[in-house]
Amino acid sequence: MSSVSLETLVENCHKLLEKFHYSWEMMPLVLVILNYAGSDLDEASRKIDEGKMIINEYARKHNLNIFDGLELRNSTRQYGL
Repeated sequence: MSSVSLETLVENCHKLLEKFHYSWEMMPLVLVILNYAGSDLDEASRKIDEGKMIINEYARKHNLNIFDGLELRNSTRQYGL
């Protein structure tokens, strides 16, 4: 892995934040992912997509929803009542 300037790393991080519509609060996490990917935008994007798929699959398998605080939903629970 070649040495990447801090400016390039931050610039690439900004590109990923925009691509995935992440807020600035996600910058430290994206910087870590980008650093492990050797500042390769395509590799970092694949890693982020892979992580999102894993989280979505886990949430689906365990009947979780990010909008209710990741609490297990009771199968008989009805919304709007």
